[in-house]
Amino acid sequence: MGGMKYFLGVLLVFLMTGTALAADFTVQPYPRNGQGASAEDWNAAMKDLGDLRAAAVVISKSWKDLEPGSRVYGDIEQLAKDFSDNAAAGRAVFFGFQPINTVRRELPRDLAAMAWNDAEMIARFKELVVKLAESGATPPKYVSLANEADVYFEKNPKEIGAFLKFYEQAQAILKQNGWSQSRIGITVTFDGLLKGRTAIADKLLQASEIAIFTYYPVIDLKPLPVENITEHLDLMQKAAGEKDIVLQEAGYPSSEGIGSSEARQAKFFDTLISAVRARDQFRMASLFALHDFSAAACDNYAAYYGFGKAPKATRRKFRDFLCTLGLKRADGTGKAAWQTVVKNLE
Repeated sequence: MGGMKYFLGVLLVFLMTGTALAADFTVQPYPRNGQGASAEDWNAAMKDLGDLRAAAVVISKSWKDLEPGSRVYGDIEQLAKDFSDNAAAGRAVFFGFQPINTVRRELPRDLAAMAWNDAEMIARFKELVVKLAESGATPPKYVSLANEADVYFEKNPKEIGAFLKFYEQAQAILKQNGWSQSRIGITVTFDGLLKGRTAIADKLLQASEIAIFTYYPVIDLKPLPVENITEHLDLMQKAAGEKDIVLQEAGYPSSEGIGSSEARQAKFFDTLISAVRARDQFRMASLFALHDFSAAACDNYAAYYGFGKAPKATRRKFRDFLCTLGLKRADGTGKAAWQTVVKNLE
């Protein structure tokens, strides 16, 4: 997102490390005014996060972000600095490396249609990792090698075998190039455990060192009852087996248009934080997000996720879900959830 480099610089000034808990908590610092955020907006977001005892940070990049052209690399030095500066400040760094992002591949153009286990795909991944190693970056504590991959493989089931071979080799390459202590996995969705993607999610979780979930308890664009959180966490633990769990994202909409409310959203975060703290298997939780998406961002995401041309009623429900996940509104005014999270994490 725009302003990310600025955000990661000022993060060091404003973000505070919290007391030791079973899980490290953070909030995704999406600023007011979204994609049009100014330096002042980012400063305001960081000042808000100063009220939280955040002990982690999520940094996500697609493969094509880091390699926009064949062996033409993005700002590796800045990424390395972000890793090292946050680690030095005592924050657990979660790195979401995304050759897959939910619904599509996010690869350099010349790799876009290549089989996942093709020798060239593996070689190029190794070259990228070597670049990162040469930068002197402090290795992240957690690494995801695909985001919400169960959604992608539901539509592309014939690719999963090749991807798991890629993942096995990619994990070994990271371990051999200085990231031996990083906990590596593949991010799956919580709703994938409920909606018929269970077999896919199980395969991805079995291959992973750590179980990584995004947690939005919304099925068919209808929020599930907040009272079900304990049941949901139980289900994640069952799917994870003995593996530690990271909540890469955890969020709940506030829109009354899909049967929620600001009060229900606040109750979700109040209940979730307490429930996660009570379970040692959960090592990190990133709450999504500081602000609602801007109108422009909502339009972009609706198109990205395939809702741009959906029937009007479906499109509205999708926006009501995705565009009301913030603890604050897009203009910076707080919802009940903001004070709830501040109180729980102080």
